[in-house]
Amino acid sequence: MAPSTLYRRFAGREELVAAVLEDYVAESVEPLLARAAEVADPWDAIAGLLEGLVDDVARHRALLAAASA
Repeated sequence: MAPSTLYRRFAGREELVAAVLEDYVAESVEPLLARAAEVADPWDAIAGLLEGLVDDVARHRALLAAASA
């Protein structure tokens, strides 16, 4: 996608990062939460959720760094 296309769709960097972060949460975090909700043992649920979040954060460091900037 060309930069001009991005600037037509988003008012600025902050809006673009917010949209990407929203997609990231919907595609990565929400499924982890849903799976954790299905686990009967609370300890196993939180352990699985945290393990999934740590793995996912490690794969998406650049996105999360951009979001925190």
